[in-house]
Amino acid sequence: MPHRIRSTSFAVTIAVAACTGTTGRADLSVRDSAGITIIKSAAAMWRGPEAWRLDATPALRIGLQEGDERYLFAGIVGAGRLDDGRIVVGDRTSGQVRFYGSDGVFERAEGRRGEGPGEFEYMRALSRCSRDSIFAFDLDWSAVVLTEDGDIAGEFRPYGPADQAAGRPYELGCSGRGDWIATGWQRFEGRIPVGFYEARAPVWILRRVPSVDGRGETGGLRRIDIGEFVTSERIGTEHGSRPHPFGRGAVVAISDEAVFVGTAETLAVREYTLGGVLRRVFAGPAVDLEIRGEDIGAWIDAETERARPESRPALEREYHDMPLPPSFPAYTEARTDPDGALWLRRFVRPGARGQTWAVFSAEGAYLGDVSVPASLTVLEIGSDYVLGAAVDDLGVERIEMYALRKGG
Repeated sequence: MPHRIRSTSFAVTIAVAACTGTTGRADLSVRDSAGITIIKSAAAMWRGPEAWRLDATPALRIGLQEGDERYLFAGIVGAGRLDDGRIVVGDRTSGQVRFYGSDGVFERAEGRRGEGPGEFEYMRALSRCSRDSIFAFDLDWSAVVLTEDGDIAGEFRPYGPADQAAGRPYELGCSGRGDWIATGWQRFEGRIPVGFYEARAPVWILRRVPSVDGRGETGGLRRIDIGEFVTSERIGTEHGSRPHPFGRGAVVAISDEAVFVGTAETLAVREYTLGGVLRRVFAGPAVDLEIRGEDIGAWIDAETERARPESRPALEREYHDMPLPPSFPAYTEARTDPDGALWLRRFVRPGARGQTWAVFSAEGAYLGDVSVPASLTVLEIGSDYVLGAAVDDLGVERIEMYALRKGG
């Protein structure tokens, strides 16, 4: 596999460069700073045919506009491809975890809406959080754990009774080995500021989830605090607050070997060990993140076009007076793939089209960008595919999987 060979040779280069301060390439530099390795890429490593790309059409599509309910989706919260090629999907409205064959044919479903065992009040996420288990999360981040055959194996909760208030996550992610990365609720003392402000929240790791024994036992989780980060740039009023449409926030991801935290001021991200130690910083090329008048104009036009005609003048005045952050965020989402590469979804300027993900190798070099269909919400990135939820012009949801072609 070309990617494996290339990553291995680059790892050797990085190891040498950590001592010498050079990589042999003018567009890549490595240096140490207080025991932390800084890897700076001035340009993409991919050259021409080396670049990765998705096929123009999906290799698999699951979903209908109307008809058989087993193929109708309303609120896809997660999906994954199992080792044998089958697809598992979490659907919020039905409260079901559905299993489809590698050809997209429905096989079985488990779960429903409700408050009893194996039921979901409000399914919020679905992930593969171990090699042979699927976790379907309810509103409070408690999870029903299923086998790859669709049988219920137990329950999971990422916090105990003693730390329900302090340890209950706002967002939660997992690795295939059963480690977790969590973002907490925003901490703010006193009154919410009026105008632009930054909200901060803690980020922590939960080490190695034990095997679920069918009784819901989850003892042995070890919490490792990383620190507090800006998780939302917001606009405050006397009546509350809302996220700024151009605001940045902490973006987190976890692989089998590391945890990544980015704050999106630039195309850079921090890599921590699973023990919570900051090890490396990956930095890509400089990005133009300046907020210009034409950006504001394009955003206002798009927002007011969706409003009722009689309310547009007031909205335009409100939006023109809106306080602005220092710059656009460099990216808004992070994911890892099975080979340890880190994918960052670049921020899309108002009025622009498309969706682009910046890819960093497991060793920290910026490889280049991969274009993804604008309508696709990426749910899982595999070694040779990208799986996501697509919404068409009529609002119909479908599962789509695209082949990922790796050059080299």
